[in-house]
Amino acid sequence: MSLNDRLKGFNAPDYMGRSLRTMPTVPESADDNRSVIDGRQKRIIRVIEYILTILGWTYIAVYLTFIIYGAIASLAGLPIPHIRIYNSEMLSVTRELFRIWFTSILVIILVELCWKEYNRIRYGDLDRREMPADTTDEEMAAVFGITPGDVAILREQKIIEFNDNVI
Repeated sequence: MSLNDRLKGFNAPDYMGRSLRTMPTVPESADDNRSVIDGRQKRIIRVIEYILTILGWTYIAVYLTFIIYGAIASLAGLPIPHIRIYNSEMLSVTRELFRIWFTSILVIILVELCWKEYNRIRYGDLDRREMPADTTDEEMAAVFGITPGDVAILREQKIIEFNDNVI
């Protein structure tokens, strides 16, 4: 019997006051099209989305191509085209940004390596990779204030209810 069949006779209101008969149904299978969430988009929205995505990736590819060509051309002495913001000044600013990023990455790597070496020197003799021993029934009984026999019984049960906060 499916979940929907079991809920048909149950007419209690949910937390928003609606009857379960008016609530969306749970789909029985992946082929069931009565889903709670309808993720289908209109065709025009999908077409616009694809066009904008293609334009965005094309812009990124062209920009990166100009940056790479400009870096190579400035080193090799080749002519650099001047297209609006793409000129030799923009390439020098970009080259300076890359130099700053590269220097920052090197500094971060050096700091991390020094920190690693400091930790190895400071804490290298400690062997903390062992798991602690299993907790015994006596230790559990001492923490919860019960007998070790009760601990064994509680271990076998699926649901345990505590009347007092033991923490």
